Amino acid sequence: MNKFSLLFEQFVRLLQLVGIPLFGTMFVLGIVILLTSGKNPWRRRLGYIMTITCFFGVLGVAYAPAIVYTYENEVPLYLAKYKTVNTMVDGSTMVGNLLFKGLWYATVPICATIFYVGGIIRLQAAKNPQRARLGWGLMMFSPIVLGVAYVVPSLLSLL
Repeated sequence: MNKFSLLFEQFVRLLQLVGIPLFGTMFVLGIVILLTSGKNPWRRRLGYIMTITCFFGVLGVAYAPAIVYTYENEVPLYLAKYKTVNTMVDGSTMVGNLLFKGLWYATVPICATIFYVGGIIRLQAAKNPQRARLGWGLMMFSPIVLGVAYVVPSLLSLL
């Protein structure tokens, strides 16, 4: 391997280790802003834009090595000596595994807390429909975030 390919692999590894958690966090923040926007058009627009762009940002960062490798090399990935993108980039480094495991251990209590806070907000809403929707949204959103936090590292390890 030449120096350029090693430099490219290190750049892709850094991009994945930093970009995926960053875009994922901004995606979740965009959904929270969207849920709490109420009738404010500026916050609603910000939530929509953050949700859509950060979703495609996560996909772009996750699949960039496969796309670049497919279009830059003469030999397709399935015929090359690297059988998966994981072996090409060596994406399952010790740092990546520790990062995903730490993310999982941090996500479980945060999602449980969000669920209980949503239940408390819902019970205290009385006749305020906006607060009732906020409570229901938090209660429904927390299991989805927990599922995403569990599925995304598994999917990325298969990449």
